[in-house]
Amino acid sequence: MNVVAWIVGSIAVVGFAAAGLMKIVGVDPDGTRFRLGYRRSEWRAIGGAEIVGATGMVVGLVSRQLEWIGLASAVALMALMVGALLAHARVEDETPKIVPAVVMVFVLALFAIFIAIR
Repeated sequence: MNVVAWIVGSIAVVGFAAAGLMKIVGVDPDGTRFRLGYRRSEWRAIGGAEIVGATGMVVGLVSRQLEWIGLASAVALMALMVGALLAHARVEDETPKIVPAVVMVFVLALFAIFIAIR
């Protein structure tokens, strides 16, 4: 079970760290920020939240005493992804644009389950 937590946790950490860094730096190749109607400061705040969440997941993976931080980070990132899904629904994005958020919700749910039972 610990291996599964590490695998799905690593996928989520890399994904959120990369996405968060891109938002903070201002890289937006497909114009998502403009399409969703976010200001630059809001976009960077979302990126910061993604990086903080990814960092918390790493802490939860490497420390048995602090695995609650990983669990809390995964739950917070799931809430962030639900917000992303609502933002995409608001502008009526096509399905391919919302698939990454849906996939990450499932990855985070798997991580939360396996970190809780290890």
